[in-house]
Amino acid sequence: MQTKIAKQEWVLKGLIMAGASIVSAVALNEFLIPGNIFSAGINGISQLLSILVSTVFHIKLNTGWLILLFNLPIGLLGWFKIGRGFTIYSFVTAFFDVGVSDCDPSSRRIA
Repeated sequence: MQTKIAKQEWVLKGLIMAGASIVSAVALNEFLIPGNIFSAGINGISQLLSILVSTVFHIKLNTGWLILLFNLPIGLLGWFKIGRGFTIYSFVTAFFDVGVSDCDPSSRRIA
């Protein structure tokens, strides 16, 4: 009985993580980036750096990969201070987010 509950809990958490990633990627690719609206925190820094690299070096960097890159040190800190479970869920959500933002057709637009 316990394993059935654990499986249902994992499935529910996976669905929530995937749903949150879809909402985040759609918001970023459909509203924030095309409207030149910048988020706060890591997302905003990633957006700014993506635009800077694209403008100066003419290299297209996906904002999702930069968000993942900048979240690595925060994830390591969370691993030691908060716990493994929270950090694993956070990284799985971040990887979902990068995957969804790469698959989103609007992310293929040329600015």
